[in-house]
Amino acid sequence: MLEVMKNELNKMEVLDSSVGGGELECVLIKDTEDNRKKINMLLCLVNNWAIVPEHYAPATYEFIDVCKKECEGYLDIAYLVYNFFQNVQVDHLGFDQERKQWIISLD
Repeated sequence: MLEVMKNELNKMEVLDSSVGGGELECVLIKDTEDNRKKINMLLCLVNNWAIVPEHYAPATYEFIDVCKKECEGYLDIAYLVYNFFQNVQVDHLGFDQERKQWIISLD
């Protein structure tokens, strides 16, 4: 599942990212309807939730609300990865700032 997550996350165009104290702080993408749909589908896939095409999963709305308060106009997918994916070992998922790509490290 981690490989699927990485591949889907890498389909989104990263605009900016930052690291502080050796930890990933944010990975920002544009807040668009298309990106919201991608995030919703990924959340449903990873968490084994039913997909209802007309609506977002409740966690998607919660994530979007947090982003509106913290980074208006952008979606922080680092926050998404580390706070909204259940049953996935995200400790091995990292972000390469130079390439602006998510990577899997098996250290």
